[in-house]
Amino acid sequence: MGIKNHRITDKAPLGGIPQRTWNRFAEAADVVLDSNARAAVQKGASPSIYWAVINNTGGDRRSWDCVSIDGMQINETDNQNEYEHRPTFQGGTPSEVNKTKFAILQKPAKAGQVVNAAFHGPTLAWVDIKEDPDTQEEYRTFAEVAASSGEHRLQSSERGGIRIVYAPPGTGEKLCWVILEYDGGGGAALYKFVLTEDMGATTPDEAAGTITKPDGSGSESATLKDHPAGIFSILVSGREGWALKAGGEYWIIQANCPPPDYESGTGDGSLSGDGTFIYT
Repeated sequence: MGIKNHRITDKAPLGGIPQRTWNRFAEAADVVLDSNARAAVQKGASPSIYWAVINNTGGDRRSWDCVSIDGMQINETDNQNEYEHRPTFQGGTPSEVNKTKFAILQKPAKAGQVVNAAFHGPTLAWVDIKEDPDTQEEYRTFAEVAASSGEHRLQSSERGGIRIVYAPPGTGEKLCWVILEYDGGGGAALYKFVLTEDMGATTPDEAAGTITKPDGSGSESATLKDHPAGIFSILVSGREGWALKAGGEYWIIQANCPPPDYESGTGDGSLSGDGTFIYT
């Protein structure tokens, strides 16, 4: 009888237990022992949540790569029992559209392979350590999904919903210990903005713009999002205001808006070419 890594390698039963049954017991034990080892290292941290993810990125992925969660491999209409008791999520390439739903792979995954991934709690992850463009101070406390790069990693940031517990010295890609927190544990940050297109010109309820920190430093391009009620739907290019960054997105919370009836021509003024409302 052959045994390797506590598994039976031939068809001969062990003490009357069939090979398949014994090996499944061994696999279950590995999961429990691995979880206990993680708990010992991560004592005091929030519990980790792992689910199965299929690698649909189109290429091989490393351990600790970040993938977006693009849906269920087997949904409730395909197989209710699998959906409820053995969920498998589709892992894709993070982008601006899906960057708020993500997980960190726990093992290498070839294209189409299913592996466990961390959705919440402590985990290792590849993080691109960035620095403040003005002060050159490294961001080493918070991180977010590197959605604009088309790469499968996180990037450190001034604020974010991912906490960096430990990062090796220096900038660039580092293997870091992080805590995934979907409740936005990194808090929110306030930014000034100037729109560079009309609200909804390209995408409904969004507009391109430039953001800076409250002191005017750190200028960069960003997508500004309107309130779900459409409060800022009449903003045009050149308008300024304040936005709150939360969940990796910039939400407009204040802007100098013209009266709501300016479009009808019945208001007490008109909208000039630069987006300024002129009262009459």
